[in-house]
Amino acid sequence: MKNRKKIIIGVLGGIVLLVLIAWQSGLFSGNKIVPGRVVGADDLLKDNEKLFTVKETAMPVIYKAVGTVHSRDSVDLAARIIARITEVKFREGDRVKKGDVLIRLDNTEYLAATAQAKEQVKAAQASLQAAGENVKSNQAILEFAKSENERNLKLFKEKIIAKKQAELTAANYNQALATWNQAIQAQSAASARLAAAKQELWKIETILAYATIKSPIGGVMNERLVEPGDLANPGKILLKIFNPTRLQLEVPVREGLVKKIKIGDKVPFYVGALQQNFIGQIKEIIPSVDPGSRTFLVKIIISNSGQLVPGMFGTLYLPLGEKPALLVPKQAITAIGQIETVEVVKNNRLQRSFIRTVPCNNPAMRQVISGLTNGQQILIK
Repeated sequence: MKNRKKIIIGVLGGIVLLVLIAWQSGLFSGNKIVPGRVVGADDLLKDNEKLFTVKETAMPVIYKAVGTVHSRDSVDLAARIIARITEVKFREGDRVKKGDVLIRLDNTEYLAATAQAKEQVKAAQASLQAAGENVKSNQAILEFAKSENERNLKLFKEKIIAKKQAELTAANYNQALATWNQAIQAQSAASARLAAAKQELWKIETILAYATIKSPIGGVMNERLVEPGDLANPGKILLKIFNPTRLQLEVPVREGLVKKIKIGDKVPFYVGALQQNFIGQIKEIIPSVDPGSRTFLVKIIISNSGQLVPGMFGTLYLPLGEKPALLVPKQAITAIGQIETVEVVKNNRLQRSFIRTVPCNNPAMRQVISGLTNGQQILIK
């Protein structure tokens, strides 16, 4: 029973299709051109009708490829410390200048650590100053002890003073030299402590600076991904900024066309979102082919970016030469669904013929891929 229903439905569908074809052929329309009407002279055509001679035309061959707009200067900003966000100064679409403060993080802990480190630097500086004064005083004592030792040693050799007196001044000199060396070592230690304190202060001040996030470029805030109160972590993207004046279209191009393009070529592309055509210049060709798509990446810089923003799609039109094609006006084609017909002059009579067409570069024309030959005449209504 089910098979019988299917057969009946199939037969009815075929009958409907035949009726549509017959209607399209003009069998049920008395006020339309009837196939077989004599058209031996133009005066037999109606006022709104004329004949068009199909001629082979050289049609440009255009390769199309869809790419994505990117900014050559784009930045994803993340924190370098773990801290609570206290302020976010801009929103999506806002313009920012290089150096503008974008986000402030809670820096209370780092401010206290910075103050403590500064006190340690001051203490180390005072210690170094005292050590320097100690070296100076011991330097004077050492110089006096040295001169006394040299004088008494000379007098002893001349047998003017006793040996014991010469030995005493020599011992004083040795003691002064040891004390001076100790002062020098203390000064070096104080200098090292000061250097370490300054290094620690630099580290803490650097971390404190991380609590204020500034814009590294001038541009437009593309995305704001956090709000005050959120916790910032290293590696977590907080904001995205791009430079709207430095955009480029990145397009994957078929590997077979690698010899058809070169750096510096100016190429057109169309952005459907803006319904606008642009001209770009090929700036970079990535010298490697994607093994999956068999394409290589071409980067096209855009000088007149207008309202373009990153993420928009653009269709690249790459001219590859010309090919012969049969073009007919859209007005000559009658279409019902996927069925296309034209009225062709054959033996001085109009006959309806089935054709197949595809779009071409001229929006008023269609390219015929079957059903017509060069030199035939068709009716335009």
